[in-house]
Amino acid sequence: MTSANEKSEGHVGKNMVQEWIGKVKEINHKYSQPRLHMTPLVKASLLALRIYLIILVMILVYKFYLVVR
Repeated sequence: MTSANEKSEGHVGKNMVQEWIGKVKEINHKYSQPRLHMTPLVKASLLALRIYLIILVMILVYKFYLVVR
């Protein structure tokens, strides 16, 4: 059996999670549109960095696979 106190703690925890989710949604909405204007060169550079990062992660996973195998 659960006591009334345990039930209320579960309810409080659920409310905290809902509040946290609400705050995250509010922050995401606030920053959904970029405020900076990027030149095409900057956009291309960021794309190149993303691709480079993905390649590095793929190499890391491959090396880990070789060691574990």
